[in-house]
Amino acid sequence: MKNILSVILVLVAGAFCTLDAKPAPGVTRTTETCGDPTLAAPFYRTYSTTRAQHGMCLNLALSLSNSFPTWNYQALVAFVFATQEESTVPFYQMVNSATGDRIYTTNATEVTALEKTRYGPAVAEPVYYIYPTQICGSVPFYRLSKAAVHDHFYTVSEADRITAIDSQGYADEGIAGYVFAPEPTQC
Repeated sequence: MKNILSVILVLVAGAFCTLDAKPAPGVTRTTETCGDPTLAAPFYRTYSTTRAQHGMCLNLALSLSNSFPTWNYQALVAFVFATQEESTVPFYQMVNSATGDRIYTTNATEVTALEKTRYGPAVAEPVYYIYPTQICGSVPFYRLSKAAVHDHFYTVSEADRITAIDSQGYADEGIAGYVFAPEPTQC
């Protein structure tokens, strides 16, 4: 029953949050360096209470389906590209086969290092693309980790980053890359 309610909540939230979802105002495109911001897709954060872990996805309905029954919608955190756009780089999703922890990175050297541990790519090809530097109206996408529960947390919010560090036991791992922030009024 909880899953059904979560899926209904997602569908209702999706009707309000994603139909008109778009990057924050002022994001513009210069043909020399920027990807087309109108092609950026909502990037959602989910959370599993049974695993005490966060995940990220573009397809919220699939992530909260019966295939992943313990995951719940947490927030629309950013806009990323589902296909490679001008000046973007792959944003790899690596999953630990033992713990389920997910690490997202643009760093190919880090991907290779993670593959020598129990991490492997979630899918064969990257499914997300982001900017490696702050251009085109993008903002920092902070990466934090909580080793005690094998969790990585991502946010564009400086306030969320500070709260996670100061009161939730997360360690700052720096900036994972640069993304478009959702409008402040969106979910």
